Amino acid sequence: MASLVIGLASLVLGWTVLFPLVGLVLGFLGITSARTAKGMPIAGLILNAVALLGWVLLVLIVVQPWDFSVPPQK
Repeated sequence: MASLVIGLASLVLGWTVLFPLVGLVLGFLGITSARTAKGMPIAGLILNAVALLGWVLLVLIVVQPWDFSVPPQK
């Protein structure tokens, strides 16, 4: 349940990259400890993975255009 809540909050509120990571860990723990109903942990894993992918894409889009190379010497 906690993974699902964190996943929803991460998507809606756009919190830091730390919350989807915590949600992923809680989702994996929920799947391994659940005996019957695994729907909520799986949904939490999916939501947290989407939120984490969003952060990765954002960082790649923002950081990629910067050129970190050293300018040529004259």
